[in-house]
Amino acid sequence: MSDTGAPAAFDFAVRQPSQRTAGLIAGMSGYRETALGRFCQRKTAPLRLPLIISLGTPFLIAFGRDPNHADRQRSFAAGLNVGPVHIQSDGGAECVQVDFTPHGAYRFFGGAVVDLAARMIRFHQACRLAQTGATPSWAGVAAESGFADQAHLVREFVSLAGEPPTAWRDAWR
Repeated sequence: MSDTGAPAAFDFAVRQPSQRTAGLIAGMSGYRETALGRFCQRKTAPLRLPLIISLGTPFLIAFGRDPNHADRQRSFAAGLNVGPVHIQSDGGAECVQVDFTPHGAYRFFGGAVVDLAARMIRFHQACRLAQTGATPSWAGVAAESGFADQAHLVREFVSLAGEPPTAWRDAWR
């Protein structure tokens, strides 16, 4: 997925879930910035539902737009969202993150996960195909991922990643 302007100095540790929690937890990570400064990231809409436990300064997080001071987030849980996530930090961010699958979030938090999961699954399948290069054309990626046509794929990339598929792929590389 596309990330821009990630911190130049940070510690990042990733742990895979145990076999018991596979299918419920997609991953776990620890993150700590080690350099002061303003850092901006843009993440493609994930097919994960994060639980963030903040131990440092708060993040500024907004969906589909640049965040402002009203978007300060310490510890939080987020649901599925349509569009890119914009994250800013000041170099003092430190957190532990558990990424739930939609089914895991349902089990952990209770309640229903909306039909948005199907849209997100189709989008993430297209991302995987584009990353592997297994399907040479965007029309082929669209067909293999379950989109109606290439124009539908382009609209979803703009909506979920914040940019057309070719720009997304170029930034990913």
